[in-house]
Amino acid sequence: MSILVVDKGIVSRAGNSVSNIKRGESPFLNNMEEKMTFEEALALLKAGKKVVRTKGWSGAENYVKLYDSIVLESGEKLEVTPYFLINVSGEGEGFSMWAPTPCDVLADDWALVE
Repeated sequence: MSILVVDKGIVSRAGNSVSNIKRGESPFLNNMEEKMTFEEALALLKAGKKVVRTKGWSGAENYVKLYDSIVLESGEKLEVTPYFLINVSGEGEGFSMWAPTPCDVLADDWALVE
């Protein structure tokens, strides 16, 4: 198994071989054919990226993102317990809270979305 490790803005793939990938230069960015596990996707979510399942979901517009703060109308930023949102705007609904199912956690069809 390979795992993406995020340290000081560098995303590294650890496993049989280690290669450093600078943020914005991930092989997943422009190639949705490159799939990853949820563990790898979670490392990217923690780095502020968006991910999507490539099988069973209706498309890249249904991406998941991890949030750890909210900004009030006054501009005040509040730190909150981290939570996932899924963009379901392709279905006309906007954003919704999301929690991974066991199928999501065990899937190996995750991809990075720009």
